[in-house]
Amino acid sequence: MLNYILRRLMLLPAVLVGISIVIFLMIHSMGPWARLATYLPSPDAEKRVNLEAMVQKYHLNDPLYKMYFRWLGNLSHGNLGWSESSHMPVADVIRIRFTATLELALFAVIPVI
Repeated sequence: MLNYILRRLMLLPAVLVGISIVIFLMIHSMGPWARLATYLPSPDAEKRVNLEAMVQKYHLNDPLYKMYFRWLGNLSHGNLGWSESSHMPVADVIRIRFTATLELALFAVIPVI
């Protein structure tokens, strides 16, 4: 049994790296202009802002490996990005809504038990 647990723990770093790559590729599967649209509050805002400056600001033209390591660095420091819908950092949104999520999950498990 201990041998099994140790083998699983040794596989954990590879699994975490694989999951992080899949998540990153899902987020960045769109082109830079489509991703940029998520930062604009309305279609009319496109006319008011310098789109090329925003692409440079968010490093949307960088190669994927550079964006991945920047994203991984931000993730390791707890910087999950900015929530446009809540107008606050994503980590704060998760922290605020975690208790409600946990409560819903627990009440969903109770009928199963």
